[in-house]
Amino acid sequence: MRYSLWISRVSHAVTITALFSLPFLLPLGFFFFVGIFAALGLILYEHSLVREGDLSMLNVAFFNMNGYISVTVFVFTLLDALV
Repeated sequence: MRYSLWISRVSHAVTITALFSLPFLLPLGFFFFVGIFAALGLILYEHSLVREGDLSMLNVAFFNMNGYISVTVFVFTLLDALV
């Protein structure tokens, strides 16, 4: 259990790092960064829901929060592209 939480943290850190590196490859601006910071906040909240000894919120953390994160990144990236 402990290792799976660390794998999740490392995976999310890699994801955020990759998202922050995208503006070096694509013409992304302010709204994209707002979306990434919002996604970072949602990821931190997601990790606060699950503890090593308490998996009662695992489904909410995994399914719901990852859905919210992906929609947030999409909407802000689209907004950045349109504005």
